[in-house]
Amino acid sequence: MPPPQSRAADSHHDEYERDEDDSGDAQEPLLPRFRFATASEGNKARRRRRWAERAALLASGALVVVGLVTVSAWMLSGGQRAGLAAAQVAPPSDGPASLATSSPPSRPSFAQQFLHNASFVNEGVVPFPSSLYSPVYRPRPLEHTLTTLSFASSPRCLERYIATGEVCSSFNGRWADEATRPKVDAIWTWVNGSSAELLTRWREAAAAEETRGRGRRLRRWLGRKVGALRRRLGEAAVARHFREHDELRFSVRSVLQSLGSATLSTLHLVVGDSPLCSPADRLLVDSGVPPLRGQQSVRAAQIPQWLDLPSVEFSEPSLGSPAQSPRLLVHPHSEVFKAGSTGDEVEARSWLQRVTPSFNSLAIESQLANIPSTAQVAVYLNDDFFLHRPFALADMASPLSGPVLRLQRDLLVRGVPPDDTHDDPEGEWRGLGYSAFLLDERFGKRARPYLVHVAKTVSLPVLREAQQVFLDALTRTAESRFRGRGPSEVQTLFLVSHYTIEKHREALLWSFLVARCDTDRSATYVSDERRALLAALGYNFDSPDADRRLVVNRPSRRSLLSLAEQHARVGLPNPRETTLDFSSHDGYAFFGLEGTGDIPVQPIWPSFRSDTTRAMSSSDPAPAVCTFDLTTCFGDAFLSPASDSVISVSETLARVAYKYPQCGDCLITLLVGKSGAAGLEAFLPADVDKEADEGRWDAELEASVQAVGLEETSWQAIDFSRGLEGTTGPSLRAKCAALIHRYSYTLGSSPAAFEAIRSGGDSLSSKLGGIDAAFVALNDDVASSSEGVLEDVDARMGAWFEKTWPVASPWERAEET
Repeated sequence: MPPPQSRAADSHHDEYERDEDDSGDAQEPLLPRFRFATASEGNKARRRRRWAERAALLASGALVVVGLVTVSAWMLSGGQRAGLAAAQVAPPSDGPASLATSSPPSRPSFAQQFLHNASFVNEGVVPFPSSLYSPVYRPRPLEHTLTTLSFASSPRCLERYIATGEVCSSFNGRWADEATRPKVDAIWTWVNGSSAELLTRWREAAAAEETRGRGRRLRRWLGRKVGALRRRLGEAAVARHFREHDELRFSVRSVLQSLGSATLSTLHLVVGDSPLCSPADRLLVDSGVPPLRGQQSVRAAQIPQWLDLPSVEFSEPSLGSPAQSPRLLVHPHSEVFKAGSTGDEVEARSWLQRVTPSFNSLAIESQLANIPSTAQVAVYLNDDFFLHRPFALADMASPLSGPVLRLQRDLLVRGVPPDDTHDDPEGEWRGLGYSAFLLDERFGKRARPYLVHVAKTVSLPVLREAQQVFLDALTRTAESRFRGRGPSEVQTLFLVSHYTIEKHREALLWSFLVARCDTDRSATYVSDERRALLAALGYNFDSPDADRRLVVNRPSRRSLLSLAEQHARVGLPNPRETTLDFSSHDGYAFFGLEGTGDIPVQPIWPSFRSDTTRAMSSSDPAPAVCTFDLTTCFGDAFLSPASDSVISVSETLARVAYKYPQCGDCLITLLVGKSGAAGLEAFLPADVDKEADEGRWDAELEASVQAVGLEETSWQAIDFSRGLEGTTGPSLRAKCAALIHRYSYTLGSSPAAFEAIRSGGDSLSSKLGGIDAAFVALNDDVASSSEGVLEDVDARMGAWFEKTWPVASPWERAEET
């Protein structure tokens, strides 16, 4: 999906064209992606249509000019000079801001003063100094995910949970009090596309006038134009601008109503921003004000006009912890866009100037990892996504089982190298194919299910980890200001969701093949280690006549049933609108998704739930689900007791996991079956330390963050024999448990409705009134340019919005009557 737009800036890129000479420069006109593509019309007719559309945009966006001039006047007032001076004292941020500072800033910036100035009315912009944020990318240290954070102070309980599926009794009722439960963030991206060209033209006009030394004349001209616009548009235009495009307002209401304030921590709104004046143009900054640190410029962040300014917080590096939650935090692109290609501040600022403001949803999403947040989980929504029923925390994520991912099993995405793609550059499949290609390069080639087109849950620590791994690809995506302009653009939410699934698979195989079976950590398998590894699979290493094809029967598991019981024990409500179809506690989600010669196609997600319709006995074994071919998966040298070949641990893992992915899939299922009805015991190394020193468990050890294989984007280049080194802290077994649980997830399905709004009338009211789903997505596909039709659509959607979510959020300004 492209970034949320107003109706004039319709979001369906594949229905629009661009000027061929539109190069993507920061000073380019910003309208081309809103122009209808009509192959049959001539150049003159096309130009007439474009000018008509521009006139409409000028009318609908005129108040942005009003806002800019109002901001300018406010900045020129003597009473605000202290705020400008205060902004120079604070040094620029060195990286993502932390929301956990011990105290609020001693002196608020002029952006904060602006928001709390009672005399100012929201005209859609907030000014801030361009030097407020550093555009240099600086990765955070790895952080605990929601699942590992929940067990951070108890590695013993974490190890037990992963090994056996049992939760320690000390966790009974842990989250029974609503106030103690984990909270989630919500993230929206929003760009006021209808005002984009106005902002650009205004900046260009200001620069041109300054070049000719006509600053005072420009101010007088702007004053006359603004006065004329106000007289012509009148108060009715204010109301219309305030009410016309309210999807975001009601999306926010829907999240508050569905999840509740007890579940939400921070609501993040990522918005576009533009220079209020160029570095060379000082027309709107009083000459008596000293230069700002860094660049001598002020930027204006665009915000929805329905926001009540004093209730909104503008994200700043020195911003203190909130007094209460949830809160609404506004992030300009200047804060979240980071130059991953350079560590030089000057080069990074030049990069930022080239790539912002961005009107490409893929570019904006590529930078979401840079949002300052202390939460472990976030729900990401487009502004036309809504939550339509009450949800529990476990509908989105659980501290026991990780984020809930919603995948469309019958719609598969295959990797496409960027040089081979023929998909529409503005459609979503080009980005999906490229993202799947990146996953193929890192985790082996396979088809991957499409993410259901609803609000998406993402682990923020895993999002930041994936950003570190795929930094180059994400930075290139950020450089494409308009969708389809770059040579390759990542679908970030698709990438990170599948990265989570593949990293869990890798963690399982690494724990068994490396941590458990390379007992001397020599990075090679000696004969005894190979013998023990094969014995764990049920193969006799010393029997030359043993069958080298191991038939793996369907495991009988109760992980999903146990999860429901465990939620009750620890005091967490179970999901209200989600059916959990698969838990990563049962292995790999894509087992049998397509099928191979050794793995038949599985019709459903591999939950492996016990079959209650018939008795299971030794005479009635479970059906076979795959065949593990030892020769293919390990090679002849590995299987020969007399072999003196040096068998590399890393090469063995790469062969099993990625060169022959069916081997890794079947091996995981085999070991899941050997782990019993719950838990993943067969993957974990023996705890030698515990057997030698029971007293070690009397004192709890803080669990540390565990990860392996982050250094490369290609599986062929990674040394998998490395990882989890160190002799201090929890045992290797506990570290493996933390590694596995870091990437835990569940697959869920919920009632969802995707409605395309193509026309108004009673049929639209009937369509909206008939929606009965937990997740709702509304796409504005109205093709008519008739003002009557558009007003009718607005009125009917507005009536449905108000009826469905009548309670205003705490950040809405009172609507004038």
